[in-house]
Amino acid sequence: MTPKQWDAHFLRNDRFHMRPHPSLQKFVNLMKHRAFTSVIDLGCGSGNEILELAEDGFKVMGIDFSPAAVDLAQKDLWTKDYPAGQPLPICTRK
Repeated sequence: MTPKQWDAHFLRNDRFHMRPHPSLQKFVNLMKHRAFTSVIDLGCGSGNEILELAEDGFKVMGIDFSPAAVDLAQKDLWTKDYPAGQPLPICTRK
């Protein structure tokens, strides 16, 4: 889909992926094993993976070309509680 089509889709349907990808936990384990602390999610959509990653202690940034998806991600991320010192994850857009 084009960026405009994705944006229309998120505006019309809100979130449509409510759970993180099934292999996310394997990714988290690998990142922790290699001592990574930050993650950039390209094409973050409505933020399902970055929310899980932030809750797992990673510093995260999500990027998506759909402003509607980014707005959904930001709204959800701002309502969550994070441990002291954990920067609040924010999706950015162009």
